Amino acid sequence: MYPSLLEALRNVYPRSHDQTDSLDDNEFPGIPALLEDSAACDVSSPEDALDYLLQAAIDRFGYSARDVFIAVFNRDFVTKIHTSIYGI
Repeated sequence: MYPSLLEALRNVYPRSHDQTDSLDDNEFPGIPALLEDSAACDVSSPEDALDYLLQAAIDRFGYSARDVFIAVFNRDFVTKIHTSIYGI
């Protein structure tokens, strides 16, 4: 799934953050919104965007490979699981 995400990111970069909405939110739920939040960071390439997504998932959900992998592609889903389990 990472290659398809990286390809989608390559299709929207180096465009501005305002154009990240061209990412398919059905295919990558939550990623356009998360990248909009990255406007203050130096996310100027597809590779930087992917690094940002990975780091944001790790910061929020910890180092569980499964949680990080799922969160990169569907942050809302993992957030709901963590909220129901941990109440956070």
